[in-house]
Amino acid sequence: MKINFRSFIFICCICLLSFSAASFPSGGALAAVDSKPLFEVPVGTADSAETGTLGEWVVEEDVRDYDKFYYPAAFCADEKNGLILVLDSARNRICAFSKDGKPAGEINIPYDLKPVDFAWLPKLETFFVVFSDKAQIAVINVDVKNGLKIKAHALAEPGGLAGAATGIQNIWPYATSTGKDNIFAISFNSGYDAPAAAFLYNGDRFIKLCDVYREMTGIAASHEKPYVYNVYFNDTLETGLQAMDLRSGKTSKNVLPGEFLPREGEGCCASCRPLGADEAGNVYLEAHFSNGEISESAYVYKFDRNMKQTAKTEIFRSPEMLSNRFVYLDASGAVYYMRLDVQNRKIQFYRFEI
Repeated sequence: MKINFRSFIFICCICLLSFSAASFPSGGALAAVDSKPLFEVPVGTADSAETGTLGEWVVEEDVRDYDKFYYPAAFCADEKNGLILVLDSARNRICAFSKDGKPAGEINIPYDLKPVDFAWLPKLETFFVVFSDKAQIAVINVDVKNGLKIKAHALAEPGGLAGAATGIQNIWPYATSTGKDNIFAISFNSGYDAPAAAFLYNGDRFIKLCDVYREMTGIAASHEKPYVYNVYFNDTLETGLQAMDLRSGKTSKNVLPGEFLPREGEGCCASCRPLGADEAGNVYLEAHFSNGEISESAYVYKFDRNMKQTAKTEIFRSPEMLSNRFVYLDASGAVYYMRLDVQNRKIQFYRFEI
């Protein structure tokens, strides 16, 4: 499957009409509009790059360059160090904030490329940044206690790519407890023969393990083991979760309940995707339900390792901005959400537990 980056951005714009953010109280789901953000950060302007702002304010109708992320392209949470890490693509930098929103450092990405996603390994104190216009990975080692000061950096080439991959769309890490033999799943935006591939990062090299199967086009990864997941649809008769072991290449499938079947009509499932698995092996899915025309509600579902549903909570229908990764599942099972408050021109960050 080959998708160029411009087409991917266009698809993202369409998908923004059907996304939402969540609250995870005990005893049942609460409407996402009632949840409160951890903190919020003002959106900057084209001529302001000061600390304490993110992205560039733009009216979607005025966007002409859909190859650019005007708002943060991706983010993740570092529970160990109590940080929210944000890829501010418009300014080619990564910013760190404490859980209460205080700036905790930033770095300028030392490459003139278009960053679209990143992975952070706290044990290595290293960022792995990927780009839409180059099938390479920036490996940036930093000093966390010194405001993310860069200690070393290199631009690495993923080895063993048979096709002409022109750019990368997403990166997911699986980190071992020792910090060695880390495995990454990388999806491509165009050019490569498979939608994604797995690589072993050993020292300063990315050694290819395997290609991800062609039908697994919307993957997410696990914190527990080197697995990736995708949701498959079988002629609207069956919806299921497919898992692939990145070491052995073996796959397995589990059929999901009928409520996840993609059908037309009020209250029917319009879309479903995996968010990944936590370190206990619980799997999380995001599903959107429509009235036949637009998304009316969205939820995060939690399944145990036997694929028994254990929890469900409502989430926001839309992040209100063009972003590559606006939902992040951490190892403990907490779900983080990044969205734009259009009225107040602020980027908001939420943390929810199921």
